[in-house]
Amino acid sequence: MDFIGWLSIVSGIVGIAGFLFAVWVWLRSDTKVREITAVIQALHDIADSALWETQMLPGDDASGRLSQLEKSIGLVSAMRTLSAKYVGDHQSYRATELGALIQRGVIWSNAMLTGLETSSEVRSIWLVTPDLEPDMTEPKTGEVVKSNLAAGKSYVYFYPAALKSPDEKIRRLQRNIGADDPKRAKRVVFAPVKDGPTSHLILSRGNIILFFKDEPAYGTRLIFQEVVLNKIANRGLFWQECDRDLAANIYDMLRDELAPVLGTQP
Repeated sequence: MDFIGWLSIVSGIVGIAGFLFAVWVWLRSDTKVREITAVIQALHDIADSALWETQMLPGDDASGRLSQLEKSIGLVSAMRTLSAKYVGDHQSYRATELGALIQRGVIWSNAMLTGLETSSEVRSIWLVTPDLEPDMTEPKTGEVVKSNLAAGKSYVYFYPAALKSPDEKIRRLQRNIGADDPKRAKRVVFAPVKDGPTSHLILSRGNIILFFKDEPAYGTRLIFQEVVLNKIANRGLFWQECDRDLAANIYDMLRDELAPVLGTQP
């Protein structure tokens, strides 16, 4: 067989191979399209169920709300599982869990808390702190408080009476938040807490913050405890909201501590 004959055979084989490859690609693409279409349909159906579960939340029954929310979270988890293989950047388990806690309001980020503090609805803020931080040294925090004081809001700082060099630290805090100005200084109160039941609130690390949308005399449920991460030096990354009973207990103790302090001021 001459060269031309061999060339014709090779060309035929290549042509057949190319045709088979094209058919294989088409079949694979068609299968992939059907697979993706099925996943999209499943996601749509699950989203529809999740929306239904959310809209059907009962108004007053706490256990019923929790049950419905758990169903919705389960449906959302199923959506994540179905779509995971098509996502290039997979989140870690911990990141996913933390994101779910933040979305459910179990954990609040510092940005979320700052948004609440700067809200026009909040009129007064109480901070229970073991060391007057971050308001004493953090510039960004100082700017937030300074802006709130200029807007007419008031602040109360509860700190341990045994704090070392309290006068010096209070002056530093006042400078940082702009309370060295006489007008702003009138809206800032410092309440030292002596040994007793309330002193247990002032932990070795971590703050408690209270937000009042009305006069403090009416109380508040917006009370948050700082979640201290032992391996991270910086505080204030995450917060957890206190439940109704704990919030009422904290408020009552702080109100009793504040009364004599306000009574001694002109």
